[in-house]
Amino acid sequence: MRAQEILDGFQKTEFWYLNDKAHKDSCDDSAPCRPASHRGEERWWLPVPCVTKSGLTEPARRDLRQKHDCASQIHKAAMAINNGILAEIKIPESYTQTLPKCGRASVGDALYRGMSFPGKFSPEYLLDCLEISSEHEALEAADRVEAAMHVWRRKAGHGHARSPWGAVKDLMESDKNVMLASRAEDALLCLKHRFPGLSQTTLDASKIQHNKDVGQAVLESYSRVLESLAYTIVTCIDDVLFADESARKI
Repeated sequence: MRAQEILDGFQKTEFWYLNDKAHKDSCDDSAPCRPASHRGEERWWLPVPCVTKSGLTEPARRDLRQKHDCASQIHKAAMAINNGILAEIKIPESYTQTLPKCGRASVGDALYRGMSFPGKFSPEYLLDCLEISSEHEALEAADRVEAAMHVWRRKAGHGHARSPWGAVKDLMESDKNVMLASRAEDALLCLKHRFPGLSQTTLDASKIQHNKDVGQAVLESYSRVLESLAYTIVTCIDDVLFADESARKI
């Protein structure tokens, strides 16, 4: 099922939307609607989905879950394509010039201690310790980790300037800079999976701005738009399913 087919499937629905003011003005204890959302303060400007007091019918609920699964798969595929294209685009010199001389200075002492700790590394545990509570904080952390990753890669690749990162990693596996760069990459990927709606990092935005390859530009922009559309569908369906669950608990 394509994203457009999913959107076309919402012609007749058992849910509707009200903004907060409309809800206060029109819904009381006897009204046949139950606005609810699990997003809290996030996206407060969006209208809230409403369902009847008995919730959605089982066929409607099943259809929404199927659409949710399809949109999730589209989102994952588009995100993988976009990440792959961005990885192929050359890092602009303007970004390289802004990198700090020391990776530790970029990530800070707390993150550095977690990344340099001997033994098995867990990016999930590291992010749990950071207690990131918003996409703004997540984007800030992603920028710092990504900058440090490239600092450590550059140091590890000193003397192997013409070799790709994978070759350098194989040749210098025992180098501490290689370990730190690999752990930073793992932390960055984990961060992006935890916050799938995360905005572009400073490096990604710089690559897009300075890229002159038309083919890469087309693939990157198309996959980015598709990724954003699929993610929006997923989050909207999540809101409706949450409203349905809330109504059935009353």
